[in-house]
Amino acid sequence: MTDIQSFTHQVGGHSTAKTSLRAHNGRILKPFQSKQRGERERDFYERVFVSEKDLPEFAALRGFLPTYFGTMVLPEVAGDKEETTSVKKQHHGEFLVLEDLTCGRQSPCIMDVKMGTRSYEKNASAEKIAYEKSKFPLQETAGFRIQGVKVLDPQQQRYVEFDKNFGRSITSMDELAPAFHCYFPSEDTTKTMKLLEAFLRRLDQLKTWFDEQQGTRFIASSFPLPV
Repeated sequence: MTDIQSFTHQVGGHSTAKTSLRAHNGRILKPFQSKQRGERERDFYERVFVSEKDLPEFAALRGFLPTYFGTMVLPEVAGDKEETTSVKKQHHGEFLVLEDLTCGRQSPCIMDVKMGTRSYEKNASAEKIAYEKSKFPLQETAGFRIQGVKVLDPQQQRYVEFDKNFGRSITSMDELAPAFHCYFPSEDTTKTMKLLEAFLRRLDQLKTWFDEQQGTRFIASSFPLPV
């Protein structure tokens, strides 16, 4: 498939060779995660969008998720040396096909916020728990962490990026609010307030969904904030 290229607006996530791809039809190809996580994620999307889509709890949840279009398998493509060291060689395997939330935006900006007080499963080893807690000790208190930011600098007309180390550098609750200033424009109070009010409404709706359902658990899931 020659119409697939690297997705340039990804923030956070796992920055390996198997990163997300974008097809030109407004869809994201998200690589299956390792071990059983990829299968669990696929099964979750299948339940929400296909097999159990009529359940009220999943009907309400779909409004917070990118549309799911199934899965796709990309074979490793043989070719000359230049070709096989490009996207074609690096990105093969099984992928989730999801809606591209940045499609149609002229200069999309995005913040990736990882939800929850913990990013490990209950049966995780002591080493895994210690490692995850060390990434952002405040997560148990704050209930989230900033995973990455990509925002357009209006003066320079170029993108500025903050990776996961930016979020991990926050060491106190007092530093959390100022950390959002890199994404929400402080010089345009009216625009900032409208954006914040819109996001807060959505977050409140999502919180209501979590409060009302008991059957689905989310661990280390992200909530993107695209504008």
